Amino acid sequence: MHKLDFSQPTRFTTELRRRVERALAEFCEPASLRLSAELNAEMQLSLGECAQLTWAAGRAGLPADSLAAALEPVPGEDAETDGAEPASSSMLLSVELPLVLQALEAMLGGDPTRAPSERRLSEIDWRLARRLCEAIVSVLSPAWAELAGVQLSLGALDAEADAGVLAPANEPTLALPIACSIAGTTSAMCLLVPWRAVERIATRGGAPGAPGAHDDSAEALLVRQGLACAPVRLRAEVGSLELPMEQMLALAPGTVIELRERVRDGIRLSVERIPFGRAHPGCSGARRAVKLESVVPARPSKLARRENERTRASASTSAAGNGLAGAAGSDEAAATPRVVPVGAGAVLGAVPVRVWVELGSVQIPFGRLLELSPGAVVELDQGAHAPVEMLVNGLSFAHGDLVVTDDGEWGVRLDELV
Repeated sequence: MHKLDFSQPTRFTTELRRRVERALAEFCEPASLRLSAELNAEMQLSLGECAQLTWAAGRAGLPADSLAAALEPVPGEDAETDGAEPASSSMLLSVELPLVLQALEAMLGGDPTRAPSERRLSEIDWRLARRLCEAIVSVLSPAWAELAGVQLSLGALDAEADAGVLAPANEPTLALPIACSIAGTTSAMCLLVPWRAVERIATRGGAPGAPGAHDDSAEALLVRQGLACAPVRLRAEVGSLELPMEQMLALAPGTVIELRERVRDGIRLSVERIPFGRAHPGCSGARRAVKLESVVPARPSKLARRENERTRASASTSAAGNGLAGAAGSDEAAATPRVVPVGAGAVLGAVPVRVWVELGSVQIPFGRLLELSPGAVVELDQGAHAPVEMLVNGLSFAHGDLVVTDDGEWGVRLDELV
């Protein structure tokens, strides 16, 4: 087995990334024309390959010799009336210092190819640099408004690589590099888009007023928001099988149980006993994680429905058994001894019970669950090196370690019985 690390966040779905990339790609051509006219020198902008990182990793990847500009949202007229929070988080635009110096040289009527690679900026330089960034934002703002429903304005500008834009270190962030060429010399800008800047797009499915956007009443919106916050338990099941009760009672530490599930097929995910999809196991930092491979269709297959019915039946049987045991315990003094007929032990020993092994589980909001798509990574509550749990009819029975059999199937080696 190879250990897979899913530390890179995957909060941005493929469709959302494409929409953001499309908005930036549409910005590049008019921005090239606007800046060429502003600088009186030919300038070309082109969008590079975006990356999904944490905010801390995105910040660390910015060049040290660059100017940082805060792009602050200006909510539109509908922001106060549609019942939803606007995309209120600022974004960070980083512009390499050589590009700034070339632009300043052109704005002052000089040759941008003869600009120095670095020098201390004067007060006039800062004013011209702000004018340059304002020109960039004036072209980016309409494209962003069409995507997110908010205009953009230029905030703080400094050389400290943050411009006062703050976000949690682990905030999922899109890093969008933009190559800039002036008179044959290429430098770069980079736009960091934290999740909060596009969260509204993901939850609403589009910008306010855009074609296809939801036009729900305030009551319906509140219901949807309430359901999105409802917690559900997502479980990662490695495999399951049925064993006779007699064989279960004979299990001991060191025993290896073959689960008859091929490793290459991954593991099963379920939500409140409902099949959800398949995933591949790995880790994210110090915790276990799963990378979603596929999602079950809206109408489960016969096999999935049969598995679901069997799970429900096992859980009901377990609950009924617990209830009977509790009643017997509370009335133990008055209970009369029960005589087990000869041969009943053999009959009970042949009763099959459902056994399954869980890699782990996690409680997540229902709205987050609906956003999951193939490729998404979900962190589990269990540590990367914690033992897996074996359950019998829904009750914890043993802990152990996952193994791979010679046939390429999952197995579990029992460490201790609970």
